[in-house]
Amino acid sequence: LGRHTVEPYVLAYITKEELKRQEALHELIMTERGFVRDLRSVDEVFGNPLLESGLLPPELHARLFSFVPLLADLHRAVSADLDERKADQIPVLDCVGDVMLRWLPHFSLVSSAYCRDTGRCSAFLERARVTDPAVGEFL
Repeated sequence: LGRHTVEPYVLAYITKEELKRQEALHELIMTERGFVRDLRSVDEVFGNPLLESGLLPPELHARLFSFVPLLADLHRAVSADLDERKADQIPVLDCVGDVMLRWLPHFSLVSSAYCRDTGRCSAFLERARVTDPAVGEFL
């Protein structure tokens, strides 16, 4: 819900604070959708081409990109739940906290494993970029 996406009658009966809250909830929903698209792009633009071109051996590709599908699946499911909630609560979204709480344990598991290896993966890609001209050109 944003000022430009609702009928004027809705804006007439909600407070400024509620409008800000609705805009924040809308931003959360849009951010989830965008993150899913971004994760799909990571595989399409980097992961798959690096593997298919032979620039990364399969074991390094798995180490660098194995969490991308897991993160994408998780955030796709969260996004779908948020969209469903939004559709059920038109025109004003009342609550999404229960949706986020339901997914919190999954975020903890997947994200902690993903984040744990991020530094090493970044360092590896930086070394590969500097030492291998083909990788550097690709990146």
